[in-house]
Amino acid sequence: MRKLSGGDRSALFMIFRTIIDGETVKIPYDLVTKYDRPVPRYTSYPTIPTWSPQFNKEEYKRTVSFARAPISLYIHIPFCERHCAFCGCQTMATPRHDVAVEYVDVLQKEILTVSGILGKKRDVASVHFGGGTPTYLSPSELEAVYASLNSTFNISDDIEASIEIDPRVTSTEHLKALRGLGFNRLSLGVQDFSERVQRAIGRIEPPDIVRKVVCEARGLGFRGVNVDLIYGLPRQTGDSFLKTLDEVMALSPDRLACFNFAYLPSILKGQRNISGEDLPTREVKFGIFCSAIERFQERGYKFIGIDHFAKESDALFTAHKKKRLTRGFQGYSSLRGGDLLGFGLSAISEISGCYAQNVKKLADYFKIVRSGEIAVDRGWQLTEDDRVRKKVIQDLFCDSEADVSAVRVDRDKLLEFADDRLIEIDGKKIKITPLGRLFVRNIAAEFDAYLDAKNAGFSRGV
Repeated sequence: MRKLSGGDRSALFMIFRTIIDGETVKIPYDLVTKYDRPVPRYTSYPTIPTWSPQFNKEEYKRTVSFARAPISLYIHIPFCERHCAFCGCQTMATPRHDVAVEYVDVLQKEILTVSGILGKKRDVASVHFGGGTPTYLSPSELEAVYASLNSTFNISDDIEASIEIDPRVTSTEHLKALRGLGFNRLSLGVQDFSERVQRAIGRIEPPDIVRKVVCEARGLGFRGVNVDLIYGLPRQTGDSFLKTLDEVMALSPDRLACFNFAYLPSILKGQRNISGEDLPTREVKFGIFCSAIERFQERGYKFIGIDHFAKESDALFTAHKKKRLTRGFQGYSSLRGGDLLGFGLSAISEISGCYAQNVKKLADYFKIVRSGEIAVDRGWQLTEDDRVRKKVIQDLFCDSEADVSAVRVDRDKLLEFADDRLIEIDGKKIKITPLGRLFVRNIAAEFDAYLDAKNAGFSRGV
């Protein structure tokens, strides 16, 4: 064990403060150190490392035929102009846009193949284009992909259609084409406006570019603008990040996400260009997040959960207030019901109690889809125990409470959480306290039947 320096010893007596649900919350530093361990973010249960390559394509085909409408559609565009050092997404950085032409052609074939298994046109609840950088595609290429979806699914004008964009490569023509197709929500990657931080992560993105895109989007009638930020990046300080927050909130986005930087250089090769010495210390990093929570709420953004914040006028807050939130691969959502069909390289589907993920190598994806086959290469069929535990974890993340009577769990661990003031035990239910909302990943992990030492590739909980 590393010896404590004088600074470390003094940190043990630190008390962090923030405001959650209108209540001033005090967080002793010993709780931060205690719960700072790798834990999943639980956008699925079981989590992806548990899924099996033995999950076969025939099982996927059988399951797809029972997909419940209205269906949510996810399209993965893996390409970026250049790689950002912090990124942990499934991406391919290349300035050669000719690869996009081939990708769009194969993607359209995959959509046609899967819709053939469905047998009839299904109603759609939502459409989301993620990446990578979806606006790496040209406006005409985006239109071609959307046309394929329109020809095989019933997509009405009033659904939520969202897309992740990189403001640096998104043109006015992109925005006009997207709005014309029916897209109504944009998610902009900002991360941090500090020049020192941007240089450290290899992503130079002046605020003026972001302001221009937001202004144009609102002028074109996009009803929702989300902004993604990351805390814990190299060379980031509390003061510099608060300045970024103020600049972002001046744009009045409808939703904000403030993600915990997952530094995993042993797994993510691109992060090996980031020196661990440039990262803020644990106490500085946690202090940055506490300050961000407080600043967001001062400016009218409600704390939805983990890393999501929304205005009271936004559908996400309404769903949170009415306990109708859901949590999936795109984070929190106000939409419920139906299944998810994913298309593209590494895309994930969630259908009728099973998960399925496409292959991760582009050459394999091209070859398999062109042969008329399904590109799935791993997945998981939920057991009854999985379903029960999944509901408990979803309820903890979305409603801050859950009935745990049907789940076998270490009772002593729950009592320990209660002693740490993270939860309250009320008969068959546990309720997460405002303090506990900062450690919900740790609480949820106790209901994970598959989590063990070999699942060390998760980001840290603090």
